[in-house]
Amino acid sequence: MKKHIVVYSIVVFMAVAGLVCGAIAQSLPGPPPPMPPAPAAAVSPAAGAGPTAPAGIGGPPAPPLPGGPAPPPVAVQPPPVGPPAAIAPAVPTQALIADLPRAEATVRELSGRLTPGEVRLVRGPGGEVILAAELIYRGTPVAVLHFDPRDGRLLPLGVPSHAFRSTVPAGAVRDRLAAITRELKVLPAAEFLAPEASWSFPVVRGDAVVARVKVYHDGIHIVAQSVAEPRRISYGR
Repeated sequence: MKKHIVVYSIVVFMAVAGLVCGAIAQSLPGPPPPMPPAPAAAVSPAAGAGPTAPAGIGGPPAPPLPGGPAPPPVAVQPPPVGPPAAIAPAVPTQALIADLPRAEATVRELSGRLTPGEVRLVRGPGGEVILAAELIYRGTPVAVLHFDPRDGRLLPLGVPSHAFRSTVPAGAVRDRLAAITRELKVLPAAEFLAPEASWSFPVVRGDAVVARVKVYHDGIHIVAQSVAEPRRISYGR
């Protein structure tokens, strides 16, 4: 009898101890939850900058979100000052500049050596009448003068006549061409024409530019010009 009482007491003690231990275990804090993995790279915003949207992968940062302060202005670099890197595709810029004095010396030889050439009446692309005379150097036309077909006046370069009928015969211009040629001067002031890779020099009479002489970029070859297609010749030095 006494033995049964002892066993019963032990069982009751263990049950009570189990209940007490379970209550204590529930009251204690559990293990901390697992931390999320850290991002591969985190860039902190600059001081004073507002919140920004996430940047695209491999691209520029996204603009600031609405409500944030505006980003500081970006300084714009001024364009470089100086000649273009390449004026003509096949000719370096330094070579062009180096050959300019030679071209100026070539056109100085033309002043006083131009002679009258052919006088022609032709139709322009719009049907207008063109009354033109060629200037000759060493047997080749190197410049073209344009006249008004209504009264025979020498026109400044680029002035259109807008005439569709000529009232001046070509012979009348031919009779005056020698005197006009003696009054012409070729100025050693150059303009470079990239599409033609040549230097252009004005031919003046009084206060008007009436034609132009072209020298190839090497400064030696004068470009032949006529009422027809221009072509290059090998005159000069």
